[in-house]
Amino acid sequence: MDNEKEKTCDKPVKDEFLEEFGQRFKEVRQQLKLLQKDLAAGLEVTGSYLSEIEKGKVNPGFDILKRLYLEYNVNIHFLLDGKGDPILSYEGKEKSMNRMVLSDSDREKLHELLFYIERAPVVRYSVYEFFSTYLFRNKEMIEEDIQRYQEYFFKKFPPKETHRDE
Repeated sequence: MDNEKEKTCDKPVKDEFLEEFGQRFKEVRQQLKLLQKDLAAGLEVTGSYLSEIEKGKVNPGFDILKRLYLEYNVNIHFLLDGKGDPILSYEGKEKSMNRMVLSDSDREKLHELLFYIERAPVVRYSVYEFFSTYLFRNKEMIEEDIQRYQEYFFKKFPPKETHRDE
């Protein structure tokens, strides 16, 4: 009897969560200035499946969330609970430049580092301390490197005009 009660109480919460998730998912897509069909292609799903996610009718799997994070710098925390900024990178809110230059091995190492930074305060503070010191000593060189990279990236991959669909 208690199990039946739990199942009936769980459904409205799940529906409400999916609706809110779908609204935030759509907001992210619009901030990326992508049509449903373009984001669907980037996530390797159908347009109708993406539409169902945005309507709050289906729950996307982990693979979709992972692709959103890796390919578009989407803040997964924003999608799940509305906290933080929808997009982690603000460089024109375009696809991540990292996608174009990181090798699979580098991407794996970066994800491992992020895993430990998120979960181990000793690692997080050590990385922050190293970064602060390195940045202080090399800021000009780092900024020049970023500028060269951005110039190269935008010459090689000029931003495309996209249209938002509401």
